[in-house]
Amino acid sequence: MAKWFSILIMAISILINCSSDSTTSPEGVEQGVLTISITDSYADISNLTVNITEIAIHKDNEWIVVDSIDHSPDLMQYNSGDVFELFSDQFESGHYNQIRLMFEESEITYKGDTYPIMIPSSWQTGLKLVNAFDVSEGVKTSLVLDFDVLKAIHISEPPGNLQFVMRPTIRVIEEDETGRITGEVTNLDTTAVAYAFSEEDTVATSPVQQSGIFVLAFLPEGTYSVLVEDANGLKYENESVSVENRKATNLGEITIQ
Repeated sequence: MAKWFSILIMAISILINCSSDSTTSPEGVEQGVLTISITDSYADISNLTVNITEIAIHKDNEWIVVDSIDHSPDLMQYNSGDVFELFSDQFESGHYNQIRLMFEESEITYKGDTYPIMIPSSWQTGLKLVNAFDVSEGVKTSLVLDFDVLKAIHISEPPGNLQFVMRPTIRVIEEDETGRITGEVTNLDTTAVAYAFSEEDTVATSPVQQSGIFVLAFLPEGTYSVLVEDANGLKYENESVSVENRKATNLGEITIQ
């Protein structure tokens, strides 16, 4: 009887120890919610599959790995405000200053053919995105990584050897510090693309849907020039469109001519 009583006591002790062992932060540590997603600007490319194998955050001279699951989104499916979520969880509040992404085999489909994307040797320790942000207690911080294929992929065309090389131009956006521009083309007869420009920089692009709707998303607060152009060269231009954080500026029904 004493033997069974000892075994029972041991089992209870193990259960108590297991229940106190948690993957959450230690008691008393302030937490918020951190979400990291990725998006792309529209481009006339059939497929862009990037393989992200690790995400880490930098704080106080230390890299904190927050995700080590392989993600392989086709970024051409995520534009006009759509995102692919990479990470979302409770996170210790504080000030962070970098994000590091680890990439492996990625590919692009260009003019009907699929090619590997070369990862520079300097990226073997990861692509470091220097962009400070804060996670506050009880608050959700949503970061969007704007890949922008036309800037992030360099096309090299040596004779008989077309090459695609990834380069570090990914923009880190705090979603709450952006707005968007929307509109509807009423006389759409063919494919069209909408653009938002800030001075000489193309900040966002969006395909015009068959319904005529377009969405230029993740725009920092400011004033933009908007161009909508179809495959026949018909255009709509507006050189002064204001955007406010967390709001949508609707251009309403527009005509290209």
